[in-house]
Amino acid sequence: MTLFARALVATSVAAVALAAPARAEGWEFIVTPYFMAPNMDGKAALGRLETQVSASPSDIFSNLNWGIMGSMELNNGDWGFNFDANYMNLDITPDRLDRLEVTGHQSAYTATVLKRVHKNAWVYAGVRYSDMGVQFGCQSQCLPNGGINVPGGITVPAVDTSRNEDWVEGLVGFRAELPFNDKLDLTFVADAGGFGEGSDITINAWPQLGFRLGGSSKLMLGYRLLYVKYENLEGNRPFKYDVLTFGPTLGLEFRF
Repeated sequence: MTLFARALVATSVAAVALAAPARAEGWEFIVTPYFMAPNMDGKAALGRLETQVSASPSDIFSNLNWGIMGSMELNNGDWGFNFDANYMNLDITPDRLDRLEVTGHQSAYTATVLKRVHKNAWVYAGVRYSDMGVQFGCQSQCLPNGGINVPGGITVPAVDTSRNEDWVEGLVGFRAELPFNDKLDLTFVADAGGFGEGSDITINAWPQLGFRLGGSSKLMLGYRLLYVKYENLEGNRPFKYDVLTFGPTLGLEFRF
């Protein structure tokens, strides 16, 4: 973990500890499991193997082993702590022999401290831990410069290699909560992180419409965009990941 990330963690813990005694009786707990139908567009590379990442929601769900997404928040109206987690385990087999077969997992766990700066706005800062495990399988056709020359045009497995990458980065963000009436509201979240400390850059933008269902529950309909550019050029198998993930989201918010 970088010095910057450690400082943010320490600051986050201290802020929550200081804020809690002031309004302990006013703390509210919010749980929001959610679902995303993701599209992915970009490219990934491991060593000399490089592939275009282009997948629709149907592609991903047909290759999804399992996944989980959700967030939890504790706040007292002035200060808050939020934890968001998402995990996908995929096994993607391409329909073309010149593309890589990719299996593995992708996850991100984000912890932030929030401070209300306006009745409808919060700022926040925190850390994100990202973990990505990939295994690339490649037929001879997808290797650079024609790959392996096999007599008779026979296709053989040419490469089967794997790598796990994980990193911690700081982030800063903004959240706006705009009520239209007592049944409908708009929440917009945006943050950026990395800046060379972890990833090169990570950008998250997520508008959501909230529909109150009665009591303490709310239906959340949104559209999320998450861009990650990460490189690790050390060793003889440099790893690169430059992908935009985007798509509609559906969640249920419960307040206690």
